[in-house]
This record gives sequence, structure tokens and C-alpha cells, in this order.
Amino acid sequence: MGGLISIREVTKTFGAKTEGLLALRAVSLEIAQGELISLVGPSGCGKSTLLNLVAGLLTPTSGEILIEGKRVSGVPENIGMVFQQYSKTLLPWRTVYENIGLGLELKGMRGKERRPIVEDYIDFMGLSGFERKKPYELSGGMQQRVALARTLSYKPSILLMDEPFASVDAQTREVLQEDILRIREKERQTVLFVTHDIREAIYLGDRAVVMSARPGRIKGVFDVNIRRGRRDPAVKATAEFNSLAEQVWGLIKDEVLDSLRAKRD
Repeated sequence: MGGLISIREVTKTFGAKTEGLLALRAVSLEIAQGELISLVGPSGCGKSTLLNLVAGLLTPTSGEILIEGKRVSGVPENIGMVFQQYSKTLLPWRTVYENIGLGLELKGMRGKERRPIVEDYIDFMGLSGFERKKPYELSGGMQQRVALARTLSYKPSILLMDEPFASVDAQTREVLQEDILRIREKERQTVLFVTHDIREAIYLGDRAVVMSARPGRIKGVFDVNIRRGRRDPAVKATAEFNSLAEQVWGLIKDEVLDSLRAKRD
């Protein structure tokens, strides 16, 4: 029995099959309803490529991806995406309120219908008082909250997140991690979360999936069985958490070195 998302022997080559760039090789993964899967691995290992394949923005060279048993061909309606470059996804001429309501507006929902939904996410994401601000008047962390609120407002059942916190400072990143945990408690979505940060992968994920250097393959899968008050950042200081982080790093270290060598050659 497959999961909500079934990735089956997926290979992706950019360019001609014989001379192109082999980005992913025979990747298989089952993701259950409500799971948060963290994808972690060296730069260039194909994490974002895999995310874009699940989103239907790219097509596998071979293999297949199923969502709820249906083969992905084109962008599924039940998917929401959050990108690293949040500032480029917000419309600078629109207010916070208008940016959050954009997806609902494009779906044809009238202003009176949009209002309670947009107001709910403004409150949930801690943006009250900033409704009439433009994106450039906000900090990076607040801009990312606007992007998150916009994605959540149209109730996707699957969230795909491509290094969403890579462009913010360390303190803001900690706060946004807590936001993700709050979102999971409220929305119960299935999440595929790409990150370079091993500790972030463990803190947020139900499983941490380690990918190899290019061509990307799944090198290992770690169940995160740390029973945490999960909203308590103090779990990051526990021996159990740090032991798991060391195990993940032990698996990924050689892949990072291989990736660096490949760049030099």
C-alpha cells in the first residue's frame, strides 16, 4: 500500500539522456498522510529537483510520482509551495492583506468571502497591525510569514518547502521553525521540507531523508522518534537529539566532501 505521495524509481536527467546532467537516480520514497519529511544533503544533490518533480513543475526522465494514487502530470490542485526567495514571490505593489488574499482572488473568491480567511491567517501568523504595509516595509522574517500565510489561505493538503528559511538570520530562523510546528498543529498538512541544516531537519521532521551527492539517491532515512513537547526548542539540547544529529552527519559527511571535490574537478 502506497503513501499519500509515492515516488517510484524516479530518475531525472537534464538535456540528452546520453550526454545530459544526471540529477537524480532511482529515487523511491513513500510519504504518509500528515508526515513532515525533511530532505537533507549536499548542495547540488537534487533536493530541489525532487521537490519540483513532486510539484509537477518537472517531468521524470523515468519512474513515476503518484499523489493519492494518481500519476503527477502538471501541477496538482492540492499543492502549495513556499520558496527560499520569498521577496520575489510577493507582489511589491500589493499590501500584506492583498498579497495573502491573492491565491483566493485568483480562484474567483469574492472580497467579502476572502476577508475572514485572510484575517484569520493575518492573526495566526502574527501580522496583525501590518495589514496595509507593503512587502518592502517588512523584515525578511515577516515577508516569509506573508508568503506562508498566502500559501496556507487556500488550504493545500500538501506543502512543498524549498529551503524557506535560508535567507533569514539565525534568530529569525528559530522563530520561523516554531511557526512551522504551529502550522502543523493547526493544518495537519503533509510536508516535504528541503533544508541544508541537519538540526533543522531533525527538529521539524518526522523522518529525515539523507540524499547522496549528485546524482542524488536516497542514502538513508532516519525516523525522528524523539518525543518532544515538539514546540519546546530545549529538545535541541538533549543527548538524544544530538546523537541523532551526529548519525545524520556521519552519513552525509562523505557526500558533502564528494560534492566539493566534484566542483573542484
